[in-house]
Amino acid sequence: MGDKKSEGLCAKCSRLCFNMTLLIAFIFFIMIPVLHSYTSGWNFLVTPGSWDLVKGFCNFFAVMFTILYLTAGLVILKRWYQSRRLCRLDNCSFYILTLGIFVLGLVGQDYIEKAKMSQAEDFSYTCAELALADGVAPNSFLAEINQVYRNADALLCSDECPCGLRGSLASMGIGPVMPPDGGWPVDNNDPLPDDDDDLPRMLRYNIEDNGPTSVRKCPTYLDRVYGGDEDKQWQYEEVFQQLEEDTECSGICDGLDDSPYEFFLFSNVNNGEPKVTCRSSLSAKIDQHIWFFRKLYLVAIVLTGIMLGLLTLLLLCSIHIYCKKKCGRKGPTAKQIKNNRAKNGMVLGGED
Repeated sequence: MGDKKSEGLCAKCSRLCFNMTLLIAFIFFIMIPVLHSYTSGWNFLVTPGSWDLVKGFCNFFAVMFTILYLTAGLVILKRWYQSRRLCRLDNCSFYILTLGIFVLGLVGQDYIEKAKMSQAEDFSYTCAELALADGVAPNSFLAEINQVYRNADALLCSDECPCGLRGSLASMGIGPVMPPDGGWPVDNNDPLPDDDDDLPRMLRYNIEDNGPTSVRKCPTYLDRVYGGDEDKQWQYEEVFQQLEEDTECSGICDGLDDSPYEFFLFSNVNNGEPKVTCRSSLSAKIDQHIWFFRKLYLVAIVLTGIMLGLLTLLLLCSIHIYCKKKCGRKGPTAKQIKNNRAKNGMVLGGED
Protein backbone atom coordinates (compact mmCIF):
# COMPACT_ATOMS: atom_id res chain seq x y z
CA MET A 1 0.00 0.00 0.00
CA GLY A 2 2.84 2.34 0.89
CA ASP A 3 4.65 1.60 -2.37
CA LYS A 4 1.58 2.49 -4.44
CA LYS A 5 1.15 5.73 -2.52
CA SER A 6 4.80 6.59 -3.02
CA GLU A 7 4.58 5.85 -6.75
CA GLY A 8 1.49 8.06 -7.06
CA LEU A 9 3.26 10.91 -5.28
CA CYS A 10 6.31 10.58 -7.57
CA ALA A 11 4.04 10.62 -10.62
CA LYS A 12 2.35 13.82 -9.40
CA CYS A 13 5.73 15.49 -8.75
CA SER A 14 6.92 14.42 -12.19
CA ARG A 15 3.85 15.93 -13.88
CA LEU A 16 4.21 19.12 -11.84
CA CYS A 17 7.87 19.53 -12.81
CA PHE A 18 7.02 18.83 -16.44
CA ASN A 19 4.27 21.45 -16.54
CA MET A 20 6.43 23.99 -14.72
CA THR A 21 9.15 23.44 -17.31
CA LEU A 22 6.66 24.17 -20.08
CA LEU A 23 5.44 27.30 -18.30
CA ILE A 24 8.98 28.64 -17.89
CA ALA A 25 9.74 27.83 -21.54
CA PHE A 26 6.66 29.79 -22.60
CA ILE A 27 7.69 32.77 -20.44
CA PHE A 28 11.15 32.75 -22.03
CA PHE A 29 9.63 32.70 -25.51
CA ILE A 30 7.00 35.38 -24.89
CA MET A 31 9.73 37.81 -23.83
CA ILE A 32 10.96 37.85 -27.44
CA PRO A 33 7.71 39.39 -28.82
CA VAL A 34 7.75 41.79 -25.85
CA LEU A 35 11.24 43.03 -26.79
CA HIS A 36 10.20 43.04 -30.44
CA SER A 37 7.28 45.30 -29.58
CA TYR A 38 9.56 47.58 -27.55
CA THR A 39 12.05 47.92 -30.42
CA SER A 40 9.38 48.42 -33.07
CA GLY A 41 7.96 51.24 -30.94
CA TRP A 42 11.24 53.06 -31.70
CA ASN A 43 11.06 52.10 -35.39
CA PHE A 44 13.80 49.49 -34.81
CA LEU A 45 16.30 52.29 -34.15
CA VAL A 46 17.59 52.56 -30.59
CA THR A 47 20.90 53.55 -29.05
CA PRO A 48 23.80 51.12 -29.62
CA GLY A 49 23.93 50.28 -25.92
CA SER A 50 20.19 49.60 -25.74
CA TRP A 51 20.34 47.42 -28.85
CA ASP A 52 23.16 45.36 -27.37
CA LEU A 53 20.99 44.75 -24.29
CA VAL A 54 17.93 43.84 -26.37
CA LYS A 55 19.99 41.52 -28.54
CA GLY A 56 21.66 39.87 -25.55
CA PHE A 57 18.38 39.27 -23.71
CA CYS A 58 16.70 37.92 -26.84
CA ASN A 59 19.53 35.47 -27.46
CA PHE A 60 19.39 34.33 -23.83
CA PHE A 61 15.62 33.84 -23.92
CA ALA A 62 15.84 31.97 -27.24
CA VAL A 63 18.54 29.61 -25.98
CA MET A 64 16.74 28.88 -22.70
CA PHE A 65 13.44 28.28 -24.51
CA THR A 66 15.15 25.88 -26.93
CA ILE A 67 16.79 23.89 -24.13
CA LEU A 68 13.61 23.58 -22.05
CA TYR A 69 11.41 22.83 -25.06
CA LEU A 70 13.70 20.10 -26.38
CA THR A 71 13.91 18.58 -22.89
CA ALA A 72 10.11 18.45 -22.70
CA GLY A 73 10.01 16.99 -26.20
CA LEU A 74 12.34 14.16 -25.15
CA VAL A 75 10.02 13.41 -22.21
CA ILE A 76 7.08 13.14 -24.61
CA LEU A 77 9.02 10.76 -26.86
CA LYS A 78 9.99 8.63 -23.87
CA ARG A 79 6.35 8.39 -22.77
CA TRP A 80 5.32 7.34 -26.24
CA TYR A 81 8.06 4.71 -26.38
CA GLN A 82 6.94 3.24 -23.08
CA SER A 83 3.19 3.16 -23.76
CA ARG A 84 2.87 3.71 -27.54
CA ARG A 85 0.21 6.29 -26.70
CA LEU A 86 0.09 9.99 -27.52
CA CYS A 87 -3.42 10.68 -26.25
CA ARG A 88 -2.47 11.13 -22.63
CA LEU A 89 -3.83 13.85 -20.38
CA ASP A 90 -0.40 14.75 -19.06
CA ASN A 91 0.80 15.40 -22.65
CA CYS A 92 -1.88 17.97 -23.47
CA SER A 93 0.06 20.92 -22.07
CA PHE A 94 2.98 20.15 -24.38
CA TYR A 95 0.72 19.91 -27.43
CA ILE A 96 -0.94 23.22 -26.58
CA LEU A 97 2.45 24.91 -26.08
CA THR A 98 3.81 23.54 -29.36
CA LEU A 99 0.81 24.67 -31.38
CA GLY A 100 0.72 28.05 -29.61
CA ILE A 101 4.41 28.80 -30.20
CA PHE A 102 4.05 27.78 -33.84
CA VAL A 103 1.11 30.18 -34.33
CA LEU A 104 2.85 33.01 -32.45
CA GLY A 105 5.93 32.52 -34.63
CA LEU A 106 3.80 32.88 -37.77
CA VAL A 107 2.13 36.00 -36.35
CA GLY A 108 5.55 37.46 -35.53
CA GLN A 109 6.74 36.79 -39.06
CA ASP A 110 3.68 38.59 -40.41
CA TYR A 111 4.46 41.65 -38.30
CA ILE A 112 8.07 41.53 -39.45
CA GLU A 113 6.99 41.49 -43.09
CA LYS A 114 4.72 44.49 -42.53
CA ALA A 115 7.51 46.37 -40.75
CA LYS A 116 9.89 45.61 -43.60
CA MET A 117 7.43 46.83 -46.22
CA SER A 118 6.66 49.99 -44.25
CA GLN A 119 10.37 50.75 -43.80
CA ALA A 120 11.10 50.20 -47.51
CA GLU A 121 8.24 52.50 -48.50
CA ASP A 122 9.32 55.18 -46.04
CA PHE A 123 12.94 55.24 -47.21
CA SER A 124 11.86 55.49 -50.86
CA TYR A 125 10.91 59.19 -50.55
CA THR A 126 13.09 61.48 -52.63
CA CYS A 127 14.77 64.57 -51.26
CA ALA A 128 12.41 66.77 -53.25
CA GLU A 129 9.39 65.03 -51.70
CA LEU A 130 10.86 65.41 -48.22
CA ALA A 131 11.70 69.08 -48.74
CA LEU A 132 8.30 69.95 -50.17
CA ALA A 133 6.36 67.46 -47.99
CA ASP A 134 4.77 66.26 -51.21
CA GLY A 135 2.94 63.01 -50.59
CA VAL A 136 4.98 62.24 -47.47
CA ALA A 137 3.09 60.40 -44.72
CA PRO A 138 2.55 62.51 -41.58
CA ASN A 139 4.24 59.84 -39.45
CA SER A 140 7.17 59.30 -41.81
CA PHE A 141 10.22 58.19 -39.83
CA LEU A 142 12.61 59.30 -42.57
CA ALA A 143 11.04 62.76 -42.68
CA GLU A 144 11.52 63.08 -38.92
CA ILE A 145 15.19 62.09 -39.17
CA ASN A 146 15.70 64.49 -42.05
CA GLN A 147 14.17 67.32 -40.03
CA VAL A 148 16.43 66.56 -37.06
CA TYR A 149 19.46 66.75 -39.31
CA ARG A 150 18.24 69.98 -40.88
CA ASN A 151 17.80 71.51 -37.44
CA ALA A 152 21.29 70.41 -36.45
CA ASP A 153 22.79 71.84 -39.64
CA ALA A 154 21.03 75.15 -39.06
CA LEU A 155 22.34 75.36 -35.49
CA LEU A 156 25.99 74.30 -35.65
CA CYS A 157 28.38 77.01 -36.90
CA SER A 158 25.63 79.63 -36.76
CA ASP A 159 25.52 82.91 -34.81
CA GLU A 160 23.79 80.98 -32.04
CA CYS A 161 26.48 78.29 -31.87
CA PRO A 162 29.83 79.28 -33.51
CA CYS A 163 31.78 76.08 -34.08
CA GLY A 164 35.43 75.20 -33.55
CA LEU A 165 36.11 74.47 -37.20
CA ARG A 166 39.85 74.05 -37.77
CA GLY A 167 42.41 72.69 -40.19
CA SER A 168 41.68 72.42 -43.88
CA LEU A 169 37.98 73.10 -43.33
CA ALA A 170 38.49 76.36 -41.45
CA SER A 171 38.41 78.47 -44.61
CA MET A 172 34.72 77.60 -44.98
CA GLY A 173 33.84 79.65 -41.94
CA ILE A 174 36.24 82.58 -41.78
CA GLY A 175 34.80 86.06 -41.79
CA PRO A 176 31.64 87.83 -40.70
CA VAL A 177 28.26 86.81 -41.96
CA MET A 178 27.78 90.03 -43.98
CA PRO A 179 30.56 91.71 -46.00
CA PRO A 180 32.05 94.86 -44.43
CA ASP A 181 31.69 98.31 -45.93
CA GLY A 182 33.60 98.50 -49.17
CA GLY A 183 33.33 94.78 -49.87
CA TRP A 184 35.63 91.91 -49.00
CA PRO A 185 39.39 92.68 -48.72
CA VAL A 186 41.53 91.62 -51.67
CA ASP A 187 44.92 91.71 -49.99
CA ASN A 188 47.13 88.84 -51.07
CA ASN A 189 47.75 87.93 -47.44
CA ASP A 190 44.05 87.72 -46.77
CA PRO A 191 43.11 84.13 -45.90
CA LEU A 192 39.75 84.41 -47.61
CA PRO A 193 39.44 82.35 -50.79
CA ASP A 194 39.13 84.30 -54.02
CA ASP A 195 37.06 81.59 -55.67
CA ASP A 196 33.47 82.78 -55.97
CA ASP A 197 32.27 79.20 -55.45
CA ASP A 198 33.57 79.29 -51.89
CA LEU A 199 31.75 82.51 -51.02
CA PRO A 200 28.37 80.94 -50.10
CA ARG A 201 30.15 78.43 -47.89
CA MET A 202 32.18 81.19 -46.30
CA LEU A 203 29.13 83.32 -45.56
CA ARG A 204 27.21 80.47 -44.05
CA TYR A 205 29.41 79.48 -41.11
CA ASN A 206 30.65 81.22 -37.99
CA ILE A 207 33.65 79.81 -36.20
CA GLU A 208 35.25 80.41 -32.84
CA ASP A 209 38.57 79.15 -31.54
CA ASN A 210 37.08 77.34 -28.55
CA GLY A 211 33.68 76.71 -30.10
CA PRO A 212 31.94 73.31 -29.98
CA THR A 213 33.01 70.71 -32.52
CA SER A 214 29.68 68.89 -32.38
CA VAL A 215 26.10 70.11 -32.40
CA ARG A 216 25.57 68.10 -29.22
CA LYS A 217 27.66 70.70 -27.36
CA CYS A 218 25.64 73.70 -28.46
CA PRO A 219 23.83 75.47 -25.59
CA THR A 220 20.39 75.30 -27.22
CA TYR A 221 20.93 71.85 -28.71
CA LEU A 222 17.91 70.08 -27.17
CA ASP A 223 15.40 72.82 -27.96
CA ARG A 224 16.63 73.72 -31.43
CA VAL A 225 17.31 70.23 -32.77
CA TYR A 226 14.64 68.10 -31.06
CA GLY A 227 12.10 70.69 -30.00
CA GLY A 228 12.79 69.85 -26.35
CA ASP A 229 11.92 66.16 -26.84
CA GLU A 230 14.36 64.20 -24.68
CA ASP A 231 13.14 60.86 -26.05
CA LYS A 232 14.20 61.83 -29.56
CA GLN A 233 17.54 63.02 -28.26
CA TRP A 234 18.07 59.67 -26.54
CA GLN A 235 17.07 57.77 -29.66
CA TYR A 236 19.05 59.64 -32.31
CA GLU A 237 22.22 61.33 -31.12
CA GLU A 238 24.34 58.25 -30.36
CA VAL A 239 23.13 56.47 -33.49
CA PHE A 240 23.96 59.47 -35.69
CA GLN A 241 27.36 59.84 -34.09
CA GLN A 242 28.17 56.17 -34.67
CA LEU A 243 27.01 56.28 -38.29
CA GLU A 244 29.05 59.40 -39.03
CA GLU A 245 32.18 57.84 -37.55
CA ASP A 246 31.72 54.44 -39.18
CA THR A 247 30.44 55.35 -42.65
CA GLU A 248 31.60 58.98 -43.09
CA CYS A 249 28.06 60.14 -43.73
CA SER A 250 26.14 63.24 -42.76
CA GLY A 251 22.48 64.12 -43.16
CA ILE A 252 19.72 62.63 -45.28
CA CYS A 253 19.26 65.39 -47.83
CA ASP A 254 20.88 68.75 -48.37
CA GLY A 255 17.75 70.64 -49.31
CA LEU A 256 16.48 69.23 -52.60
CA ASP A 257 19.76 67.48 -53.34
CA ASP A 258 20.58 63.93 -52.41
CA SER A 259 24.00 64.94 -51.11
CA PRO A 260 25.62 65.06 -47.66
CA TYR A 261 26.17 68.13 -45.56
CA GLU A 262 29.56 69.78 -45.73
CA PHE A 263 30.77 68.52 -42.35
CA PHE A 264 29.84 66.09 -39.60
CA LEU A 265 27.27 67.35 -37.14
CA PHE A 266 27.00 64.77 -34.36
CA SER A 267 30.58 63.47 -34.23
CA ASN A 268 33.28 66.08 -34.96
CA VAL A 269 33.28 68.84 -37.54
CA ASN A 270 37.05 68.45 -37.92
CA ASN A 271 36.94 64.80 -39.01
CA GLY A 272 36.98 65.79 -42.66
CA GLU A 273 34.25 66.12 -45.24
CA PRO A 274 31.42 63.56 -45.37
CA LYS A 275 31.32 61.38 -48.46
CA VAL A 276 27.70 60.18 -48.52
CA THR A 277 24.35 60.76 -46.85
CA CYS A 278 23.25 58.58 -43.94
CA ARG A 279 20.12 57.31 -45.71
CA SER A 280 21.55 53.97 -46.85
CA SER A 281 23.43 53.27 -43.63
CA LEU A 282 20.34 54.04 -41.55
CA SER A 283 18.25 51.77 -43.74
CA ALA A 284 20.85 49.00 -43.43
CA LYS A 285 20.91 49.32 -39.64
CA ILE A 286 17.13 49.10 -39.39
CA ASP A 287 17.15 46.11 -41.76
CA GLN A 288 19.69 44.42 -39.52
CA HIS A 289 17.50 44.89 -36.46
CA ILE A 290 14.39 43.65 -38.26
CA TRP A 291 16.24 40.60 -39.60
CA PHE A 292 17.42 39.73 -36.08
CA PHE A 293 13.83 39.28 -34.85
CA ARG A 294 12.91 37.45 -38.03
CA LYS A 295 15.62 34.88 -37.31
CA LEU A 296 14.28 34.31 -33.80
CA TYR A 297 10.76 33.70 -35.09
CA LEU A 298 12.10 31.39 -37.80
CA VAL A 299 13.91 29.32 -35.17
CA ALA A 300 10.68 28.97 -33.18
CA ILE A 301 8.67 28.06 -36.28
CA VAL A 302 11.19 25.47 -37.46
CA LEU A 303 11.57 23.93 -34.00
CA THR A 304 7.86 23.61 -33.29
CA GLY A 305 7.11 22.71 -36.92
CA ILE A 306 9.50 19.75 -36.75
CA MET A 307 7.94 18.67 -33.46
CA LEU A 308 4.43 18.92 -34.94
CA GLY A 309 5.53 16.81 -37.89
CA LEU A 310 7.10 14.22 -35.61
CA LEU A 311 4.01 14.09 -33.41
CA THR A 312 1.86 13.60 -36.49
CA LEU A 313 4.00 10.63 -37.55
CA LEU A 314 3.79 9.15 -34.07
CA LEU A 315 0.03 9.61 -34.09
CA LEU A 316 -0.20 7.74 -37.39
CA CYS A 317 1.97 4.99 -35.95
CA SER A 318 -0.28 4.75 -32.90
CA ILE A 319 -3.35 4.52 -35.11
CA HIS A 320 -1.70 1.80 -37.16
CA ILE A 321 -0.79 -0.18 -34.03
CA TYR A 322 -4.33 0.18 -32.68
CA CYS A 323 -5.92 -0.95 -35.94
CA LYS A 324 -3.53 -3.86 -36.18
CA LYS A 325 -4.56 -5.05 -32.73
CA LYS A 326 -8.29 -4.39 -32.96
CA CYS A 327 -9.10 -4.70 -36.63
CA GLY A 328 -6.55 -7.31 -37.67
CA ARG A 329 -8.04 -10.19 -35.66
CA LYS A 330 -9.63 -12.94 -37.82
CA GLY A 331 -12.44 -15.22 -36.72
CA PRO A 332 -12.09 -19.08 -36.61
CA THR A 333 -12.10 -20.95 -39.91
CA ALA A 334 -14.74 -23.56 -40.87
CA LYS A 335 -12.30 -26.34 -40.16
CA GLN A 336 -11.57 -24.96 -36.70
CA ILE A 337 -15.31 -24.77 -35.97
CA LYS A 338 -15.75 -28.41 -37.07
CA ASN A 339 -12.90 -29.59 -34.90
CA ASN A 340 -14.20 -27.68 -31.90
CA ARG A 341 -17.64 -29.25 -32.28
CA ALA A 342 -16.15 -32.71 -32.60
CA LYS A 343 -14.22 -32.21 -29.43
CA ASN A 344 -17.43 -31.23 -27.68
CA GLY A 345 -19.21 -34.44 -28.86
CA MET A 346 -21.36 -32.71 -31.44
CA VAL A 347 -22.00 -34.49 -34.75
CA LEU A 348 -22.58 -32.43 -37.83
CA GLY A 349 -25.44 -33.33 -40.16
CA GLY A 350 -24.52 -35.79 -42.97
CA GLU A 351 -21.72 -37.39 -40.96
CA ASP A 352 -21.72 -40.85 -39.35
